[in-house]
Amino acid sequence: MRKAAKRAGLKNEGTHLLRHTYCSALAMRGVPVLVIQQLAGHTDLRTTEGYMHLSRGARESAVRLLETPFPDTSRGEIRETPSGESCKGRV
Repeated sequence: MRKAAKRAGLKNEGTHLLRHTYCSALAMRGVPVLVIQQLAGHTDLRTTEGYMHLSRGARESAVRLLETPFPDTSRGEIRETPSGESCKGRV
């Protein structure tokens, strides 16, 4: 890993680089921070935050989410039925 990072001209060498890439890729795809913390195996959220690096457009993308309408739920919702109960005939 160190050799590959060195050949690529990367400053951060070793498997540590993979952890940064993993956490950053998850964060940029909108995975919640607490989920990233669990996946990375960190006990302290501050450690996870240190591994996450967002792209330049991540903030703008997050704000743009507020500009999109909420999904139409007027057609009903998916609900879990009590165990053993059938959904047949329900609307």
